Amino acid sequence: MFRGFVGEAKGSNPREKLPGGNLPAVSSLVLVSTDALTAKVGELDESNGVFEVCWWHAGTNQQIRFNGKAHVYRRDGKLPFPEEHLKRYIRTQGEWKWDREYYRLWASHRPAMRGSFRNPPPGTPLSLERGKQLKVVELDPEDDGPEAREAKSRFSMLVLEIARLEILNLDPFPV
Repeated sequence: MFRGFVGEAKGSNPREKLPGGNLPAVSSLVLVSTDALTAKVGELDESNGVFEVCWWHAGTNQQIRFNGKAHVYRRDGKLPFPEEHLKRYIRTQGEWKWDREYYRLWASHRPAMRGSFRNPPPGTPLSLERGKQLKVVELDPEDDGPEAREAKSRFSMLVLEIARLEILNLDPFPV
């Protein structure tokens, strides 16, 4: 799910810390949240993070295509996260920590969305027992119970380092 840009302070005072403790920042890094058990996370691991995206923006009737390298940040990530490499894309007036950005992203989700990260893995056949896990669970960002620990273990932050961007206007040609 697209979440904006790394360090983006939507309506916040640029001198006030964001949830998690970082100061607001300006960056060109796209921020996405996902479940670590989705196929795309495994595919990104296998492709060394190489990705391509094609989005259609209904409001402007434009197709936006971009590609580059995706970096997965999660609590128990198997691949190293290139913290220092990505910091070159961030302008801020203070110290920057990725664990704080991860927390900010986690806290920005609605309670039921945070709870959805403990649902059965995507693509799991729903038996009666697994179906019980689909009940809505609302998690506070500070919750550390068993359901919250499971959700946090799967919650992943994708940082997209864009190499190429194309915008295609889909409006009809003038006659």
